[in-house]
Amino acid sequence: MFSSDRWKEIIEVLSKNVFRTLATAFGVGWGIFILIILLAAGKGLGKWY
Repeated sequence: MFSSDRWKEIIEVLSKNVFRTLATAFGVGWGIFILIILLAAGKGLGKWY
């Protein structure tokens, strides 16, 4: 699938841009969290009508 050179390159890029990596991970996590909250709220409000 991936060669060891490709994994080394991925690790190198992620370690050079630590802030960008963490900001992206936070953004993805926050987006998934908000999606779950909105889906739960929609399902919960749907039971009232």
